[in-house]
Amino acid sequence: MIFKPVLKNRFYLYFSFLLTILIIICISYFSTLYIEKNVKSKILEISTNDVFEIIDNTSNEIKEIILKNKEEFDLLTKENIINKKHHFFELLDKKIQTLKTKNIKYAYLLYMDKNASFRFIADASKGDEKAKLNEKFDVDSQTWIDAYNTKKSTLIKHDFLDELFITYLKPIVIEDQTIIFALDFSIKKIDEISSTIFLIKIFLISLWLLILFLFIILLYQTFKFYMAKKISYIDRLTGIYSRNYLQDYEMFLDLKKYVLCAIDVDYFKKVNDTYGHIVGDDILIQITKTIKNQIRSNKDIFIRYGGEEFCLLIRKDEKDDEFSINLINKIHDSFKNKQFKISNNEEIPITISIGVNLLPHNQRNFVSAFKLADIALYNAKNKGRNAIEIYQEKKEDEQFLTIGEIEEAIQNDMVVCYYQEIINESENSQTKHYEALIRIIKNGQIYLPEKFIATIKDTFIATKLTKELLKIIYNKLDGCDLDLLISLNLSPQDLQNESIINILKSYSKQKDISSRIALEIVETDEIINYENTTKTIIELKELGYKIYIDDFGSGYSNFIYLAKIKADAIKIDGSIISTINSDKLSYLVAKNIINFANEADIDVIAEHVSTKEIYDTVKALGINKFQGYYFSKPT
Repeated sequence: MIFKPVLKNRFYLYFSFLLTILIIICISYFSTLYIEKNVKSKILEISTNDVFEIIDNTSNEIKEIILKNKEEFDLLTKENIINKKHHFFELLDKKIQTLKTKNIKYAYLLYMDKNASFRFIADASKGDEKAKLNEKFDVDSQTWIDAYNTKKSTLIKHDFLDELFITYLKPIVIEDQTIIFALDFSIKKIDEISSTIFLIKIFLISLWLLILFLFIILLYQTFKFYMAKKISYIDRLTGIYSRNYLQDYEMFLDLKKYVLCAIDVDYFKKVNDTYGHIVGDDILIQITKTIKNQIRSNKDIFIRYGGEEFCLLIRKDEKDDEFSINLINKIHDSFKNKQFKISNNEEIPITISIGVNLLPHNQRNFVSAFKLADIALYNAKNKGRNAIEIYQEKKEDEQFLTIGEIEEAIQNDMVVCYYQEIINESENSQTKHYEALIRIIKNGQIYLPEKFIATIKDTFIATKLTKELLKIIYNKLDGCDLDLLISLNLSPQDLQNESIINILKSYSKQKDISSRIALEIVETDEIINYENTTKTIIELKELGYKIYIDDFGSGYSNFIYLAKIKADAIKIDGSIISTINSDKLSYLVAKNIINFANEADIDVIAEHVSTKEIYDTVKALGINKFQGYYFSKPT
C-alpha cells in the first residue's frame, strides 16, 4: 500500500522507544534486587559485628576454663566419663548463660565423640529446654561437620518472614581436640531492614508506573500528531500524497531504488479558463486515476506536487532493467486516444508531459534530483508538450546525441537508412541483397550508430528506433521489385519486445514482405540461454523471415544453437575477416566456420571485405557472398 514507507518508519520509532522503556524498567528491577541483596548483607554485617566480637572474647575465656580443668574435660570427651562432683561443667554453663539476651536465644558447647556424633558439654538454656550433659545433638546440615573439620567459623542463615534467624558456629581448638561453640540469635533490626527495602521497592515501582504513564501519554500525543500529519500528507482532491509528505519523508527515501519523474498536464490552464475550476478539479481526479491504474500501489510513490504537476517515484525492478522506462512509456501511452469527461455529454482529450531523472541518487538530496527531472519536463514542454524527456548530462564530445535528440529525430523523420550491398557470386542469383544501416541526420550532419545506439541502450527509445527502422524497410519493400532482399539488425531486447514481434507478425500476413527480410541477430549469451527468445526466432523463421547470425566467431560460436534455430546464414565477424591475412588464428577460425557451414548447408557471408587481398583469401576458402568497401560503401 502507498502508506507503507510512513507506517514502517513510525513502527520503528515506536518500537525503539518502547524497547528503551522496557530496558530501563528491567535495569531498574534488577538494580532493586541487587540493592536489596547488598543492603541486607551490609546491615547483617553491621548487626553481627558486635555479637561476633563478644563470641570471640567468650571463646577465649571458655578455652582458659577448659585448659585449667583439662583432666575432667578429657574424661568426658575421650572416655565418655562424667565426674558429677566436679563443678567444671557448671562453670561452663554459667559462662555461656551470660550471653543470653532478647536476641540471642540459645548458646551451647558441643564436642564430637568417637562415633562422630555431637554431644553437649554446656547449655545456656534453663528448665525443660536445657540439654543434659553429654546428651546427643542431632545436626541437620553438613555445614556443622564442615565447620568442625575445617575449624573455621561458619554462619547459617534462616530467612523467615518477619525476622532473620542466624546460627553461628565457632570452633574452639584445645590442643588436640576441637569443640563447637554454637549460638542461635535473631537480628533485632530486621524490621528496619525490611522497611528500608520496602520503601526502595515502592519508590522504584512508583517510578516505573510514572514512566509507563508518561509513555502512554506520549504515545497518545504521538498518535494524535501522526493522524493529523497523515491527513496533511494526503491531497484532499486526488487522494494521493501531497507535497507535505515529501517535506517530512524525503530523507527516508533511498533514491538508488527509484526512477524519478516530474509529470505535468498539458495546457491545463486552458481547461480551467474554459470550463471552470470545478471541471478542472474533476479532470485532475480522472488524470490521477488514469496514472494510478498503471503504477503499483505497494511499490511506487505518487505525489501531487502542486497544481497540475505530479511527482512519481517508480521503484526499480532488479530483474528487469527496462521496467521503469517501459512503465513511463505505458503511462504516457494511456492518455492517447483517451477522452476525459467534462460533463455527462461532453469529453475532451488530455495529454501529459513527463520529465525523467533515471539516476536521482547521483544528486545529494531529493530536491536536487527533482530539479533535474523538472528540467527534463521543461524541455519536453518546450518541444511541443505531449512528450517524454529524459534528463541527460551533456557529454564532452558533443557529437554524441542525447536521448532527447534521438527521440526528436524519430518524431521528425530524421532517421534514415543507408544501404550496403551484399554481393552474391553464386550462379543463377538474380536477387539484389542489401543490409539496412540506420543513420540520423541532424542539422545537415550524419550520425552513425556508434553516436547514438549506446545512449539509448535499454530504454524505450531503442524500441521506438527499431520500430522506425522496420517502418522504413517496409515502405521500401512495399510495391518494389520482388528481387530485393533487405537485412536489418535486431537486438536481444527487440526479440523480447512484444510490440516489435507483433509488427513483424503483421508484416508476415502481407504478400512478399517477410520473405524479403533477413533478421540479423548478434549471437549472445542472452539469446542462447533465453528459451523464449529462441522460440521467438524459430517462430519468425516459420513466418517466412530469414535468420542470419551476425558477428559470428566474435563470441560464443555455438554451432549446436545454429542447428537448433535453423539459421539461413552466418556473417563471419568483421574483426576476423579484416585480419585474415595477417593473423593465422583468424584464418583458422574462418576456415573452421566455413567448413561447418558447408556441412550444415548454411550460407556464409564475409563482412568487412575491404581489399582485393582479403577478397581473394575468403574466395579461396569457398565463400561466395561478400560485404565491404571493396565492393561498395553504404549509400
